[in-house]
Amino acid sequence: MALDPLAPDIYDYVVNDLHMNWISGSHFQYGPSHYYAFGVLLQRKLQNAGQDKTPLEYLEERILDVIGMQYTYWKHDPAGNPHVPNGCYLIPREWAKYGQFILQKGYWEGQQVINPSLMENLFLPEGPNLGHGKFLWLNTCGGYGCTEAQAAPPGSEGGFIYQDGYTDIIGALGAGKNRMYIIPSLNAVIVRQTLQENDTFDDHEFLDFLLP
Repeated sequence: MALDPLAPDIYDYVVNDLHMNWISGSHFQYGPSHYYAFGVLLQRKLQNAGQDKTPLEYLEERILDVIGMQYTYWKHDPAGNPHVPNGCYLIPREWAKYGQFILQKGYWEGQQVINPSLMENLFLPEGPNLGHGKFLWLNTCGGYGCTEAQAAPPGSEGGFIYQDGYTDIIGALGAGKNRMYIIPSLNAVIVRQTLQENDTFDDHEFLDFLLP
């Protein structure tokens, strides 16, 4: 069953109305449902711990406020649940802060905010698609995008993001071809934002202009 992004209570909808189509780890399908399920899990854990917070409020307290990242707006459903996988609006400089936080494996201005081993685990392929980790896209050879058709040609030195190498590229590839690339080997964070509806942007072509 496809996710209904307009459900009045999307957390309740994901838990009670969606059905699992495949055994976990057996099939790759890109989509937002599991992120909403994670939102429900986190919300229940907070409630069980006696904390009257939403997942977004926890994220703000635990990470965003620590690194000084400010967003312009975050979408909520009519029931007041923050959208976990999408709905955040922010300027490129603020998005780059989060990328720098990921690049530094959870370290920020003298403080190890998140265990670095947990952060490193985000950069490992998860499941049948080598091009995807825990929630980030990867440039691993043999990986692909939302579908198997979105893959680098056979024998490429890199993955589907950039086929000519830099297999350590970590990508946050958002809607409308908004992009953030994290490249540990270059100690670089690259952000690209757009408002164009019909955008001919191509990841490989863009990175080919930038990478040595």
